[in-house]
Amino acid sequence: ILAGRVASPPPAPARAFQRRREVNVERLNRADLLIAMSGRVAEIYSQLGVDPGRIRTIQLTLAHIEHLQPREKPGGLPVAFGTLNGMASEPKGGRLLLEAVRLLSGAAPPGSFKLLVFGGIAPAFVAEAQRLEAIELRGPYATGDLDALLDEVDVGVIPSIWEEAYGY
Repeated sequence: ILAGRVASPPPAPARAFQRRREVNVERLNRADLLIAMSGRVAEIYSQLGVDPGRIRTIQLTLAHIEHLQPREKPGGLPVAFGTLNGMASEPKGGRLLLEAVRLLSGAAPPGSFKLLVFGGIAPAFVAEAQRLEAIELRGPYATGDLDALLDEVDVGVIPSIWEEAYGY
């Protein structure tokens, strides 16, 4: 009750989301052991109500990442931003990237930067990405080619609009 009034319940989608969260936490608390892929994921599980005594953290690795070789790159223009699957969906940051490129294109000198988009791109983003001169859609890549692809990139961008456990 707020100032003599009864607070209205949250909208149906919010209630449904909260109910889903509660059910998931209850199910996770029935497991003998829950493996989290990072300390941050374990922390999130605990904050949401999962018994910390059931959680073990195992740092996951991806074999192909071990083969990446850091290199020095001479400066200069254009500055090449790169993203791996950053336009694959809205949660991965596709819309955010489009907006950032639009804004930067209006503020930076023409040809001073480019965004290399490696991997998938959601159909909803293709037309606009193709219209923006600073975006280069490179398409799918094999993990074995990643080291060579990254030679072109000055700045890596992980544009997710949700928290990532790791920026793979």
